Amino acid sequence: MPSQLLIVDSRTREIENIRSWSCASNLNLNLKKSSEILCGQLAAAPNLVTSLLEGIPRVCSLKILEITIINTHFSVSEHVSCIIGKCAQTIQALRILRSHGLCNDALHLVYRSTVIGKLLYAVNASADRQRMEALVKRGVRSGLCAADTPNLTELIESSDNALFNRVLGNQDHILFPVLPDERFYL
Repeated sequence: MPSQLLIVDSRTREIENIRSWSCASNLNLNLKKSSEILCGQLAAAPNLVTSLLEGIPRVCSLKILEITIINTHFSVSEHVSCIIGKCAQTIQALRILRSHGLCNDALHLVYRSTVIGKLLYAVNASADRQRMEALVKRGVRSGLCAADTPNLTELIESSDNALFNRVLGNQDHILFPVLPDERFYL
């Protein structure tokens, strides 16, 4: 029981610290947009933390910028499954559009913009690239994207290189200061 009190007390104190920091920074803490997630040992034994924080719901996963970034097991598999599901729906919609006479060039453009775009958005966080690669291959096999479409690894590499080159070429980029000194590139 003492460990429960210690955990509840530290959570309450942390909320108060965040509230006072936000007030000092001329910000407002919106508890309706706040969530609590238990990770690690606490997630394995949620009965250790039985009381809920006032006004803050407890969740099993957090979604930020349409990415399920964390769950109680520190896994992104939920995010990958969601992305693959959305891509499968898009592929079905593209098949219907093709049956209604949409030309191949337009199909390829829409496929690349939607399916490939969704796969590339935060894909580097995923260890489950095989399922996503299968989706790209299915698009090529079904004729929804061009036969010369690079595989997912090549697309990721190309995207990463493009970002790196944009950072290198722009001293005002937010990531520029964290790059190593220029002499290391030689």
